Amino acid sequence: MRDTPAGGQEPYMRIGAVARLLGVHPRTLRLYEERGLVLPERVRGQRRYTSADVRWLKCVRSLIHERGYGIDAIIKLLDFTPCWELKDCPEKV
Repeated sequence: MRDTPAGGQEPYMRIGAVARLLGVHPRTLRLYEERGLVLPERVRGQRRYTSADVRWLKCVRSLIHERGYGIDAIIKLLDFTPCWELKDCPEKV
């Protein structure tokens, strides 16, 4: 179920495979995307998740189910986290 993107080394996973891996319904992943918690790449209209996306989604699931945070709380926490701690962007951003 994995495909390799053209010219890339990172394998992608489709939404169904990620949902099974995380033990959630694909609709849950679509909800996370709608709320801005994950932005999977689109290839011919299909969502494709990287291993980094899956690691992040595991973290989100842990925050929700083990720590008791809601999606809105996670979004607020991310507002307080500088982007350079999450990805490579200049500190001035």
